[in-house]
Amino acid sequence: MGGPQKGKDTGLFSSLLIDGKYSWEGATERMGKVLAFDAGKTGAYAIVQGGQMYEKMGAKEAVRHLLVEFLPEGRAIIATLDRVRGDGEHTYTWQANVGRGDDPSDWMKKWAPQAEPVNASDNIKVSSAAESKRPSFLMQGRRNGFAKGWVLTPADAQIKAGDPTQISTKATNADILVVMLLGQGDAPAAVVQGDGLGATLTVAGKTISFDAAVGRIVCK
Repeated sequence: MGGPQKGKDTGLFSSLLIDGKYSWEGATERMGKVLAFDAGKTGAYAIVQGGQMYEKMGAKEAVRHLLVEFLPEGRAIIATLDRVRGDGEHTYTWQANVGRGDDPSDWMKKWAPQAEPVNASDNIKVSSAAESKRPSFLMQGRRNGFAKGWVLTPADAQIKAGDPTQISTKATNADILVVMLLGQGDAPAAVVQGDGLGATLTVAGKTISFDAAVGRIVCK
């Protein structure tokens, strides 16, 4: 996933949007607070509070959970949970910038001059489908690399495949739980069971879910 280099266009941010906006207009503090960060041998977990910027956009509370779990054979699981409580009905959008921003050849020349040249064939291809009764997306890059994602909740979320890739839902309060598997080769299918935050997803020998007792995403 990419991020903005020089521009401030909304489509450059890999972030939660509210009503299509990612803006700090009127906020004296742009950044939120890190509520927790735990690193282990196979990954890490972070919880970040959205801060005043999200309050200005209409969220009474906005918190993102991020789980990273490294697997054998160069694979990894990345899961995010956005928990948003609004002041009324809003459209909440999980957004991933998959390559926009400055010309990649510019920073490649500066920071990795020995790397392979970047060209049009390196563009990431994004598609969407339904799998195990859940919205899903597939990002495919060079060397058979992939990032496949599933929306555990809400099950009726809408996916816009492209750059940026967006997952949207309309509500006053929302929990958006997205699980991604990164790797090379053929992207495997997943099995989802249950509903809402009680849903579980099994893929690549791992089961991912939200454990209400500890208030975190778990990967076992």
